[in-house]
Amino acid sequence: MKMIGRWNNTNRNEAIATGTTLSTKYEHLMREKMKESQGMMVVPSMEYLYTVYDGGKRHIVNMRDRICTCRQFQMDVMPCKHALAIVRKYYMSEYEYCSVYYKKDNLLNTYEVPVYPIPDESIWEIPPDVAADIVLPPKEKIKPGRPQKIRYKNGGESRPKKSRITCGVCGQQDHNRQTCINIPQAT
Repeated sequence: MKMIGRWNNTNRNEAIATGTTLSTKYEHLMREKMKESQGMMVVPSMEYLYTVYDGGKRHIVNMRDRICTCRQFQMDVMPCKHALAIVRKYYMSEYEYCSVYYKKDNLLNTYEVPVYPIPDESIWEIPPDVAADIVLPPKEKIKPGRPQKIRYKNGGESRPKKSRITCGVCGQQDHNRQTCINIPQAT
């Protein structure tokens, strides 16, 4: 319990010291998405409806309803990189489209509730019927199949970039030795 009180106090002090609109974690995430939104082409359709071209893909973003075809805007209740491309182009406030749960004020409300310390065990008054109960840990049910080695990544987490395959015969990319059309002819 001592650790929980210390953790609550540390987190509350960090939240007070935060000089940003969002909590530190989500402010950093917003900056990362803002960097990813650079170079995207934005085409307005209506006052609140936009088409965003991200490389070879096209995404439709509804800023009024906070909807994007990548679905990250709806799931995270925070602007996705496509919505941030619109925000950047039209000089809107990105914080206007964030959920209140990510904002500093809400974070401070989380740590407003005090964590009361527990007195020493020697002072506790335990009824005899409760003291006589023996509580065993629950039996662990072993699931069938091979255990999972790594955790599943969230949609917002970055995945490692896939390397392009290279042919061992001609050295070109996007095909391998078996599908190579540049096989040298035997004389």
